[in-house]
Amino acid sequence: MKPTIDQRLDDARPENTRGDDVFVARTMEAVGRAATSETFSKAVRTTSTTKSGAFRMKLSSYKRHLLALPRLAFIAIILGTTGTVGAAAYATYQWVVPNATVTDVNQNNDDNRRQYTVNGQCGQYYSGQDLKYEIAQNSGLSDDDARKVLQNTCIYDALGSFIETRFVSDNDAKSMARKKVGDTVTMYTHDNIFPGNPNANPIFGLTTGYVTDISPKSITITLTLYRVDNSFDYKSGRPFEYYPEGKSVSRTIAVAPDVQVFENGKPIQLSDVSVGSVVQLVTRTQHLVQYYQDLHGNGLGPQTGFAVAGIIKTDLDPKFVGGVGSEIGDPQIANAVAKLGPCTENVSYYCVNVPNQILGVVYTTADETSQANDKYRRTDVTNNGPVKFHQLHGRIKSIDGTKVTLQARGSTKTFTVDLPYDAISQYNGAGNALKVNVGDLMEVDYLQTPDEDHLKVKSSDLIMFGLLEQTQVDGSVAKY
Repeated sequence: MKPTIDQRLDDARPENTRGDDVFVARTMEAVGRAATSETFSKAVRTTSTTKSGAFRMKLSSYKRHLLALPRLAFIAIILGTTGTVGAAAYATYQWVVPNATVTDVNQNNDDNRRQYTVNGQCGQYYSGQDLKYEIAQNSGLSDDDARKVLQNTCIYDALGSFIETRFVSDNDAKSMARKKVGDTVTMYTHDNIFPGNPNANPIFGLTTGYVTDISPKSITITLTLYRVDNSFDYKSGRPFEYYPEGKSVSRTIAVAPDVQVFENGKPIQLSDVSVGSVVQLVTRTQHLVQYYQDLHGNGLGPQTGFAVAGIIKTDLDPKFVGGVGSEIGDPQIANAVAKLGPCTENVSYYCVNVPNQILGVVYTTADETSQANDKYRRTDVTNNGPVKFHQLHGRIKSIDGTKVTLQARGSTKTFTVDLPYDAISQYNGAGNALKVNVGDLMEVDYLQTPDEDHLKVKSSDLIMFGLLEQTQVDGSVAKY
């Protein structure tokens, strides 16, 4: 029987083998428990940093940053930093017609999967030539459906990149530093975060869907969802609710008098949007700046406004949106398409961007739950030193006590990982339903200098050694 994500995240593990999946789950659980507490209030009102696309990024791409933050800092990011990084970062971006063209199909890649090579013009995350994607084994996904996933994921990304050039939040650190008590702070979001949950913070929710009602004062959108985040519904005891057959979710939001409406990057009239149109909404939340005596500084004060500031009419088919963090695609389809990209500082090898990925962390030194492993860390890591973060993905070829040999993705080469102790046996004996065995795909995060052998990972180099897993449509978890 496959474990559920709830069981997977709640696995009781020894203190030094808990990892980032547990960290994130526990942090979000803490958000719910603290929903009415002074601690939670402080986290909300001191939000002054932005992080574009955080919910569209692969967990392993940003976990090393999140894990370096105290829990409350992470909560603040979740609650208030879904806006943009500022106009300067996207000043050169103009609307392009999103297009993902398959240029090659490899029926049997290095991991015995069907692989597509794609030239994509999609926005911030999925653009470029010779992009690589692979299809899950035994998924039954046709080439036509795979192309639909690639194209609609491309459209979704292009919409996000376009929005982030037009709707710029001013809650970044520099902007906040210039504000005075009584000034207005404006934050925009277009992510589908915590959609459909009645206990969710009202500034979050469904932003993509089919128009079921519209007037100059309000808009209602409806969409079939397959997973609903329960992060604020801490009483349920479950991080997510799963609906394998889909559940229709609606959201009605006030439309701002100055709402901007676009289609294909060009302004249109609100009257051009009708019932049945597919839209991407941009919501705007405004607060007054308030001084807090206990914090000895300014923060977010009373909310003065919340409304739809942008409506983008699109030909998006939400069912086929994949990628990471969109929260809207049918997982039976979208989960089958994973992106392959160059590994950090190991660009000749592939690392896999898996939708709905979690990690079974066998060994880590990356967060506060792993203090017992601090003694194994290398000692030459400094802010300005030559040591850099590296990453590899590979399938285990052999396990010899503390030495693990893996075949790197995208290559026939092997690499070795020396664990400081028999962490695999400890992990397998700790009640985890999915054991680590030969043939499993692992992620290895580590620190090395440029002149070291990056295919020989010493125990002191290791940041994280984890099993790549994927949440399934019914909430169970399987190895990738």
